[in-house]
Amino acid sequence: MNYELPKPVLVVVDKLKEHGYSTYIYGECVRLLIQGQTPLDYDLTTDADSDRIAAIFDEKQLQGFITLKSHLRGELVAFLNENASLTFDAIAYAPNRELIDPFNGVEALQKGILTLLLGKSVRRVDLETVLMWKNASEALTQHSKLFVDLIPELTMLDSKQLSLTFNSVGNSSPILSLRYALLFDLLGKPDCLSKTPDGEESFHGEHERSRIYAKRIMTRLDCSPDIIAEVEHIIEHCRDIIQNPRRVQKHMLQKGEP
Repeated sequence: MNYELPKPVLVVVDKLKEHGYSTYIYGECVRLLIQGQTPLDYDLTTDADSDRIAAIFDEKQLQGFITLKSHLRGELVAFLNENASLTFDAIAYAPNRELIDPFNGVEALQKGILTLLLGKSVRRVDLETVLMWKNASEALTQHSKLFVDLIPELTMLDSKQLSLTFNSVGNSSPILSLRYALLFDLLGKPDCLSKTPDGEESFHGEHERSRIYAKRIMTRLDCSPDIIAEVEHIIEHCRDIIQNPRRVQKHMLQKGEP
């Protein structure tokens, strides 16, 4: 498995290899690579100790977007456990060789499961369970970083939009398709923002764009086709439900759903 990496990162890896040391990329940057995104920063760890690192590199060679830490030889898994709170951030990548995934983080990422590393124990919390909690808005807000890690597209929203999204989810009727729709409803706004000649903001096409994002994200999270179709329908056609989400029970009964 190969991921495209910046030349300065490969230079660091190759130079350490020349001196007999193994180097791994780890953490959030690996998760972003797996998700097809381009990291802004790269965290690396090597079994060279800090003195050897200082002897091999000068400050200019370790550029600002590269962080290099040391781990004991044979203790990579322990290092990952200590430096991550989520299993999908405890994945290491040996460039041009393999992924090291001791806590099944790739599976958790693909299935949309928030798997927390709590010392030596693992606690799984899937997104659908959280969305259906009575205090969903509080949970989403309190652990917003976790959910943004799981759904990076949420970073397109500003803090006000994100807060509105989480509150809308928690204050809506406890129907899964509706809460998914509310979670993704504003994602199309940033892409569709334009201004009219008199300076007013316009968001032409935002609902269709939000629908596309919802389908893409839910497919990535391995949601059922029926739930995806219902969410798409709500986002694109049911603005009265989105704006008054407690009306959704009547809408579902009319569609023959329980």
